[in-house]
Amino acid sequence: MPQCLYAVPSADPGRDGGVVSAWLWSRAGALALSHVTARTSASRQSVVFAALCTMIGWRTGHDTCVLPVISSNRYQRNLREYMGTLVQDGITSLNVRAPGFDEVVRRAVAAVLRANHSSLITVEALARATEDAEHRRGIVRERYCTFNDISEYIMAAADSPAAESSPPLASMAEIRHARDETRFAQLPAPGAEETLLKLLVQQVESELIINATARDANRVPLGELEALLRGTESLLVAAASGDVPLSELGAVTGVQPIARGPGWLRVGPSWIELAQVQRLVEDALPAPAAAFAIRGAVTAEPELVAYLAAGGGVGTPEQAHAACMATLAGTRGVAPPDGIRYTAMAPGRYVVCARAPADVRDLAGWQRQAVVAEGDGRRPTPR
Repeated sequence: MPQCLYAVPSADPGRDGGVVSAWLWSRAGALALSHVTARTSASRQSVVFAALCTMIGWRTGHDTCVLPVISSNRYQRNLREYMGTLVQDGITSLNVRAPGFDEVVRRAVAAVLRANHSSLITVEALARATEDAEHRRGIVRERYCTFNDISEYIMAAADSPAAESSPPLASMAEIRHARDETRFAQLPAPGAEETLLKLLVQQVESELIINATARDANRVPLGELEALLRGTESLLVAAASGDVPLSELGAVTGVQPIARGPGWLRVGPSWIELAQVQRLVEDALPAPAAAFAIRGAVTAEPELVAYLAAGGGVGTPEQAHAACMATLAGTRGVAPPDGIRYTAMAPGRYVVCARAPADVRDLAGWQRQAVVAEGDGRRPTPR
C-alpha cells in the first residue's frame, strides 16, 4: 500500500483548499455496463470498481491500486443490516497494468474476493500488523483514498426488485446518444472530510451515479474530479463495443498521466516529494538534518537517506526514526501548513554525524563529517 495512492502536486502547498464534492449521472454508463458484464461475467459493481481503479492508476502512474473498499463483504442484500465481524474494510489490491480493460475487470473480481477473505481478522491483529508495517516501511496507513459501493444497499432499502432476467443490450448508437444526457455537478459536501479522495458508487442500474469527494481542493480540484468521473464514463462506453487496449487509454478518455517534476521520485510503491521529506526531518529532528535520495548499491531504486547532527536527545538511528514516524503520524503536534503529509515518508536510513556541515543541503559536506552511528532505525521484526 503506498503512502498515498492519489499523491498529486498541490496548487498552493501552504494552504488547505477545503472540501470539494462532485457527482456524475450517466445513463450511457449504465447501458455500457450491461455489455461489459455480458462479456466478462463480472458484476456491475466489479466493472465500475475496475474502471475507477484503471483511471486512478493511469492518472497517478501506479501499476497497482491498493485502497480500502469500505463496503467490504456487505454487497449482498441479506447483509444490509448486518453488524459484526464482517463490517471492516477490505484492503483491495488490483493490478491495473494489463493489455486490455477486460483483464482488469477479471482481476477485480478476484481482488475483491481476496480482500474480503483477508478482512476476516480481529481489529487488534490488524492494528498490530499495521503498526509493524508502518514502522518498517516508514509510512502511515490512513484512508487517503477509498472506494465504497452502496448501490445494492440503496436498492434493498428502497425494496427495489432484483432483476430476474437481463434486458436486451442497448445498441452502440443508443449508448452514444445517451451520453448527451450525462450530467456533472458540484454539490456541497455532506460534512467534514478526512479522506483526500473518496469514491462512492450510489447506483449502477438504469443510471450510473458516482460521487467523488476530495478533502483538499488545492490538491484535487473540481476539474480533477470531473476528469476522473468523465474519464471513467468514457472508458465504460468504449468497453461496451469490445475490449479497450489500455495503451489507448489517454485517447479514449482524454485524461493524461500527471506531469511530475524532478522533485518527485518513486520509493517502493509510493510517489514521494523530496522537499516534503526534507520538511519532515526538519520538523522531527531537533538538530540540523537533511534528506537525500541516493541510488542503492544493489538496485537502481533510490533510497531516502537522512543525515543529521547528534543532539537534542537524538543520537541514534532508532531515536531519529521514532521521531520521524511520530511527526509523520501527527502525534507530535508538528504539521505543515496544509495539515497532512500526503507525499512524505520517513527515510530508509539514518546517518548520525558529530556535527553538521556549513551547508546542510550539501551531501558531500555531510559525508566528510565524523559518523557517530548509522542504520535504518527499525526495530527487529518479531518472529
